[in-house]
Amino acid sequence: MVKLSINGLFRAVRRYQNGLYKNISDDKNYNNLFMKIPSSIKYPILLLLIISCSLIYSLVFVPFEGADSPSCRSIYMYPSYAKLNDMDSFLHTRFASKYHLYLYREQGVDPEPISSSNEILVDGIPVLFIPGNAGSFKQGRSIAAQAANYYYSKDDQILASLKDKQDKKNLDFYTLDFNEDFTAFHGQTMLDQAEFVNDCIQFILSLYTSSKKTNDNKYGPLPSSVIIVGHSMGGIVSRVLPLLDNYLPESINTILTLSSPHSLSPLTFDGDLLKVYKQIDEFWVKEFSDLNSFTFNNISLISITGGILDDVLPSDYTLLESVLNDVTPLNNGLSVYTSGIPKVWTSIDHLAIVWCDQLRKVLAKSLLEIVDKNSPTKTLELKKRMDIFQTNLLDNNVLENNKILSNIIDDEVVDVSKSTQLKFIGDSVSLTSLNDIGTYILPLDSLKLSSFWDLEITLHSESLDRVDMLLCDGEFNCQKISDLFKDIPNSKFETLEESTANNADKSLGLINETIKKFEFLTINIKRKLNSEISINKFNTDNNVNLKFFDLLIFGKKLPVNRNINLQLFNIYTSLSSNIAFKLVPQGVSLKHETYPLIKQFISEPYETKWHILKSMSKHISITTAVNPPYIPTKTIKHLIQLKLFNNDNEVHSLIIKIDLKHTLKLIIRRYRLSLATLPVALISIIFLFQIRGFANSGNFSGLGDSLRRTCSFITYWGPVLCTIIEMLLQFDIIKLLLNFVDCVK
Repeated sequence: MVKLSINGLFRAVRRYQNGLYKNISDDKNYNNLFMKIPSSIKYPILLLLIISCSLIYSLVFVPFEGADSPSCRSIYMYPSYAKLNDMDSFLHTRFASKYHLYLYREQGVDPEPISSSNEILVDGIPVLFIPGNAGSFKQGRSIAAQAANYYYSKDDQILASLKDKQDKKNLDFYTLDFNEDFTAFHGQTMLDQAEFVNDCIQFILSLYTSSKKTNDNKYGPLPSSVIIVGHSMGGIVSRVLPLLDNYLPESINTILTLSSPHSLSPLTFDGDLLKVYKQIDEFWVKEFSDLNSFTFNNISLISITGGILDDVLPSDYTLLESVLNDVTPLNNGLSVYTSGIPKVWTSIDHLAIVWCDQLRKVLAKSLLEIVDKNSPTKTLELKKRMDIFQTNLLDNNVLENNKILSNIIDDEVVDVSKSTQLKFIGDSVSLTSLNDIGTYILPLDSLKLSSFWDLEITLHSESLDRVDMLLCDGEFNCQKISDLFKDIPNSKFETLEESTANNADKSLGLINETIKKFEFLTINIKRKLNSEISINKFNTDNNVNLKFFDLLIFGKKLPVNRNINLQLFNIYTSLSSNIAFKLVPQGVSLKHETYPLIKQFISEPYETKWHILKSMSKHISITTAVNPPYIPTKTIKHLIQLKLFNNDNEVHSLIIKIDLKHTLKLIIRRYRLSLATLPVALISIIFLFQIRGFANSGNFSGLGDSLRRTCSFITYWGPVLCTIIEMLLQFDIIKLLLNFVDCVK
């Protein structure tokens, strides 16, 4: 056996290079060199080139369409940052020279943070923004600016009265400067940041003790906790806080995360990072499972993901379902996709999620609504906070139906002596007579004949102010449900962005369990309507099973009933979220007065997408978060639901197929790191063959010969080795051995 030294290896490489150049220069038919390559490696190279070109084409030149296309509106603000120099002292933290703390102020809106005597003046509710991997402290300015504009101005009708409410207060936004540290690569960096955050929380709370503006009765009790907003890895840092020794007990009760990888670490280069993730999950699972713990009874944890446009990490990584209590998951938190948040209705990329105009308005509104200045925590109790987050972030009507069933809504007695009775014609109510002022009652008997009938009420947002909607029993003791309606896209607009910028429609879905509790739907029209009210019943037992090869070859035709305005399809599939579909509508030419809508949704996680059928000649691209691969989930439903709003009966049929282009794009994005390692692995194997040949014969083989040997080895021995490894992994002794060397233990 020839022993290799470093000098010998360099001599071998030089010998190989000299021989390669000599062979090329002596070859008279150099232009035909590729033709002389043996077939054993020529065709694999061709195949590799074709695959590489296809991958690059799909990744770069195949855009996402429809509901997956970006439509965030641009924004502007007038930011200013007051650096809190006291946090640069080692008296408060051992990271004083490394990290910094700032107080955000919107110029011309927020009050000045520093007095003439250089004293810090704060009088709001403390909110702390934690940036992500290589993030900037300036990323928190968008949400902070919107919250300030909402609170101090009267421009927005929704929040115009907030300043006058006794329990509301402005927000003091603090932002952290981590010097753009790479949190995603190093576990100790994450722990250092979390320790600094705990130090900052204690310092922030101390500011309100010494501030002149908080030492009066108008401010209420001094704050004992801070609201956390974390972007990307900043959301994971916020979950580390309670695990550290310097954590101030009960100092956080609300954590709002944006595109944070809760389920899995986005990178696995560092074993310490994986250990931190394991400790985080164990702590939160234990705390949320203990019904008597402070965490279960006080902390709300919200995860918002931008969905398919997030090209930094797969949106599946942001799911919280694995750590929430599986008996009462909505008690403490939820995971939601921005495409389903009312009046956002767009996917958002990883960086834009902190500044997207539609989303920041919803977040600023939610943060202001959960404030209670009369509480020491400065926030409402957990259930009220979660109700606000569900109302503002979800559109599935679960909370609304629960409110009705729980009698949370005050009862009213309605006089129906001069009412007009309505009736279903087919599955819809005749709408021609609903424009006149008066009281109308709709009997619900027909919906009680089956447990699969639900009801959907839709009207324009302006009309909702002119109408009282009530559910009544046989004695006409009623519950008012007008305040429970949620925004949906206006079918008169061609794009979802137009619905967010203009008046959207309003809708409320009533499940069969709710309907059975009442006898009548009562509609009291107080002023003449400019638009109609649409009331449709629909069957929830319309099931369709999808199989990969059927979709790939023929497609699956959904059973559309042309005589029904509203249909729900329950689509069961075991295909993962890496598979994209396309929905092909067939029907008559659109009248362009209103467009048919399709609502695509799943629950747990909460993902909704709205599709506008602008043309029968173009298919709809459907990507979904159902069945995420390699993500730990407690419940797997394999269910995608499609709701077709076909009021003018223009859609005659829907055919669902596999979308090969977008499927390939999704697979590349999911496994891009694995694909990147393949060339490195191939080159490493080739180099090992060359070293082995040199060690045995003293001759350093050329690239072509080594590549041929590598291809032959992989072809013949690759499947055998994989089979042997798979068989060995079935033995408990092998599992114990792998567990022993596991770096995450």
